[in-house]
Amino acid sequence: PELSRDEVLSLPRQSPLPLGFVTSGLWPLGISRILAEAVQTEEPYLSPHRESLFVKPYGQNNWIFPGWELDFSKERKELERAGYRIFVTLQERWPKKVHPADRTSNFNWDNQLL
Repeated sequence: PELSRDEVLSLPRQSPLPLGFVTSGLWPLGISRILAEAVQTEEPYLSPHRESLFVKPYGQNNWIFPGWELDFSKERKELERAGYRIFVTLQERWPKKVHPADRTSNFNWDNQLL
């Protein structure tokens, strides 16, 4: 989901294998093995813009999630026409103390990266 619309839609034409796409759910912003001592897992953290994120441990890794979900449901027909064949929803349990934002994101779909 980090690519722009044009780049995402061009990938199936270039791939010899069928491609899939994550259409909704919590997409991690990052993964780290190291966690600062002050960071508590499954607690909300706010950016200066009041956007939340949280950290969940998985094994030796710490996954950093935004406080909103990915949502490409409006783009699904276009993704199908481009040649995507598998569509996935990521299901992640929200921590009790983290309240999901009222918005979703389609990341850079409407942006030009270069």
